[in-house]
Amino acid sequence: MEGKNMAQQDLLGSAIQARTESRAQFRAELERLINKFSVEFESNTPDFILADYMMSCLCAFEATANARAKWYAPEADQADGPNPPSIG
Repeated sequence: MEGKNMAQQDLLGSAIQARTESRAQFRAELERLINKFSVEFESNTPDFILADYMMSCLCAFEATANARAKWYAPEADQADGPNPPSIG
């Protein structure tokens, strides 16, 4: 049983590392796009600061969506996704 737990931890660690690398790549590409299209010009804010701001907005939205899902179905396993109320 201990070996199974270790394998699950290794898998989770790999998934977290992949997500972290993916987010870092996304953030770098976002900064590049901001610079490419001169989006920073209007606010006179460096592209890397705008990229950081936009990443923090995405993180805040993710936390909000997770809180909403938990509120709608606190007993539901979050791995199953949110369960908003049905209409009608």
